[in-house]
Amino acid sequence: SAAASGFIYIASDDLKLATEVLDALQDRRPDARAFACMTLGYVFGVRATAIPILTNLIRDPDRDVAVNAIDALRLFGSGHSNVVAALLGVLSDSPSLRETILSSLSNIRSLPANAGPVLQQFVGDPNLRVASLAKQALSNVHAKTWPLDK
Repeated sequence: SAAASGFIYIASDDLKLATEVLDALQDRRPDARAFACMTLGYVFGVRATAIPILTNLIRDPDRDVAVNAIDALRLFGSGHSNVVAALLGVLSDSPSLRETILSSLSNIRSLPANAGPVLQQFVGDPNLRVASLAKQALSNVHAKTWPLDK
C-alpha cells in the first residue's frame, strides 16, 4: 500500500510523507499504525492537527499502537489542554495502559487543576509503580489550584 511504502524511504516532499503517515494510521496492520503514531510525534513535531487522531488511537485494540499514541501525545505537553484531558479520560478505563499514561502525565510540567482529583484516585493503587507515578504527576498539578497537602 502507499502508506506502507512511506516507511521504506524518506519522501522529499513533506506533504507526501505526511499524507502517507496519516494513511498509515488507518492501516489494518498494527505495526504500521504504531509506527505512524511515533512518526507523528517525533518527525512532524508539535502539530495540533495530529492531536485528535492520536487521541482516537489511545483506544486502539493493539497495545503497541495505544502506547505509541500516548507517547506521541506526551510530546505535545501542557500546551494543549485537550491532550491532558484525553490522557485523563482513558486513565480509569485502561488498567493495562495506566502506567504508560501516568508516566506521560508525570512528564508534563504543568497539569491543570482538574487533573488533581483524577490522579488522586491512583495514589493508593495496589500497583506500587502506578501509585508512585500518580504521586509524581500530582506534583505537576498547578500548586495554586490544587491542594497537594491534603
